[in-house]
Amino acid sequence: MRWRALTFVSLLLATPSCARCGGGDSAAGAGASASGSSSSSAGGAGECVAIGPTQRFAVGEVQEGAGPVPFAAELGSAAADDAGWLVGVRSPGALGDAKVLRVSSDGGSMHVVASWLPAAGAARAARVSARAGAAPVVVLTAAEGDHRTVKLARLLEGKLVELATLPAEADESEAIATLPTRDGVLVAWDDSDEAGSNGHVRLRAVVPSAAASAPASASASASAPVPAPTAPSAPAAASAAAARPKKSEAARPADAVSPVTTDASFPVLVPVSDGRAVLLWLAERPEATESPDGGAGEPSQQESYRWIEGVVVDVARAQPIGAPMALTPRDGHTQTFSAQLVGDAIEVAVRDDARPTDGDGGSIYVVSAALPPASASAGALGAPRVLTRVSEGVSAGLPTLLLGARPWLFWLGPDDDARLVPAAVMPSPATTRAPSLDGRRIVAQANGLLLTSRLLGAGIELSLRRCTLR
Repeated sequence: MRWRALTFVSLLLATPSCARCGGGDSAAGAGASASGSSSSSAGGAGECVAIGPTQRFAVGEVQEGAGPVPFAAELGSAAADDAGWLVGVRSPGALGDAKVLRVSSDGGSMHVVASWLPAAGAARAARVSARAGAAPVVVLTAAEGDHRTVKLARLLEGKLVELATLPAEADESEAIATLPTRDGVLVAWDDSDEAGSNGHVRLRAVVPSAAASAPASASASASAPVPAPTAPSAPAAASAAAARPKKSEAARPADAVSPVTTDASFPVLVPVSDGRAVLLWLAERPEATESPDGGAGEPSQQESYRWIEGVVVDVARAQPIGAPMALTPRDGHTQTFSAQLVGDAIEVAVRDDARPTDGDGGSIYVVSAALPPASASAGALGAPRVLTRVSEGVSAGLPTLLLGARPWLFWLGPDDDARLVPAAVMPSPATTRAPSLDGRRIVAQANGLLLTSRLLGAGIELSLRRCTLR
C-alpha cells in the first residue's frame, strides 16, 4: 500500500487524538443537566440529554480542561449487548494493557471485564464487537518496532479465549472489522502485496479450533488454519523459486475481495439480519500516473483520489454476493466515513475534502444504496444517491449517523460544537445545535441511547446520552 504522508483517514472505530478527530479534550462539562443540555429546536431534531449519575467513567487520571498528553489512555471501540456496553481501551503509560470494560445499561456502574498485556511490544486499545446470539469478539494488537501482532479472541465468561492470529503488515492500517457469528467471527482487514505498492481488503470466517480453550497470549495462536510446510529438498526449492512469480506479479491471497485495480484499506462491516453483511472500504488511486517523491512501497505525499466501495457478503461463507460498487465519486477525496443500516439500505456519512491536510473545511454528505433482495443468490448494491449535503461548519473529524424515527447526521463543528441535520433532506436545512454532545465522540448507540467519550488529560470519560430524535 502506498501511504500518503499528508492523507488523514479515520473510521468510526479509530482511536481518537483530539475532540474533532473523534473524542478529545473539550471545555464541555461531564455532568451536564437535562435542563442545560437539550438541543436547539431550530431544526426540530428533538433533545439529547445526559442520563444516569454524573459519575465519570475514567481510565487513568481525569483532568478537566486538559489537552491530550503523551502515553494517555486510548479508546478502541465499543458495542452494545443485552447487559449494557462493552468498551475496549488501553491503559495510560508506555506499556499500558488492553482492557475490556463493562458499562451498565443505565450508566450507573463500570468495571473491568478482561485485560491483556502482550509478552512483547506495546498493546493497542482493544476493539470490541457484539451481536445477539454470539460471543463478543475482541481484537488485540501489539506493536514492536516494524512488527505487529493481531489476535482475535472471544469473550467467554470474563476470559479472552483466542481464536486466531491474523497476517498483518506493520505498515498497514489497524482498521480491522469483525462481526461475531454463532460459531466464531467474520473478519475483514487490509493487507498489501509483497511490493507494498497496492493494498487489498481480505475477508475470512474464523471458527474455534480444538485448541482454542486457553486465555489469549502474545506467544501463540489458538487456531492454526494453515499448517507449517516441511522444508523442501534443494532441487525442489530451486524449482519452486524459478516458478515463483516476481513481486510485481505476486498472486493475491484467495480471500482478497477488493478489486485488484485499486489500493484498498480501512474495511468496515455492517451486519444485516438475514445472514448477510455489507463490507465497505476506502479505495484510492494517485491523481498523477507517476510519483515524484518515492518508489514502490515507500511513503509518498502524492495526492490521491479516494472513494468508498461496498459489496454485500454472505456471512456464513465469507464470500461476496455480487460485484463491488463505488458508492462515492471515483474522483472524490474521502477523508473519513461511517455507516449504518437504515431499513433496506446502507447509508454512509462521508467527509470529503480535496486538501491533503486535515483541517477545517470540505463538505459532509450522506449517500444511500439499497440492498439487493434477500432471495437473490447474487446482486450488487443499488445505485447510490445523495440524501443530504453540508458545506458550512465542517471540521476535521468523523461524521456519524444517529438512528431515531429518521436518521440524523451528527458532527462536531470548528469549535467542537455538536451539530445535527436530518440525513434525508435536500437541500440541507439549517443545522441544529446539541450542546449535550459538544466535544464528544459517539462511541456506540442502541435503543435511543448514545455512549459518548472525550479525552481528559491522560484519562477517558464515558457518559450516556438519551436522544429523542424526531
